[in-house]
Amino acid sequence: MNLVESIRKDLNKLNEAPYELDDSNTYFTELSDSPVLEPGNTEIWYLNSGNSRDYGMGWDWMQKHLKSEPQTKTLDGEEFKSPQLPDANNLSATHTLLGTISETDLNEIYSLMQGENWSPNSEANQMIRSKGLDHTSMSMGDIIVVNGNAYMVDDYGFVNITTGEKAD
Repeated sequence: MNLVESIRKDLNKLNEAPYELDDSNTYFTELSDSPVLEPGNTEIWYLNSGNSRDYGMGWDWMQKHLKSEPQTKTLDGEEFKSPQLPDANNLSATHTLLGTISETDLNEIYSLMQGENWSPNSEANQMIRSKGLDHTSMSMGDIIVVNGNAYMVDDYGFVNITTGEKAD
């Protein structure tokens, strides 16, 4: 399924099963609170705030300019840690686990995780902010772990962060 077909499928799901917010369901506390996301084993990791500039340059740039461990730099007497490459065995160093879902197709997940699809009325904002995150829609630098393989959203498609191979 290509991206356009995936988006059409998601929009059809939303049109077939409209839902209204009421006082008991105003805010999501987990991803599966969204009517388009089912609970499962696929992990959704969002990039921690402050790293988007470097991760937004894409995997190839990151490989050339970032290290696997943060580098400490001092500027005007204040220490700063530089961004680091994501590590599939230590994602919490660079990302925050948003939750888990059942979908395993990377393109479908990307489409589902756009804010207008999974949180069309900003129901997830409180959950997102409580985790120290600042974006609702899946973006470059976010990571999807499917069947033990970690894929980063890249400038075009996805990249396996362990092997460096591009994925569809």
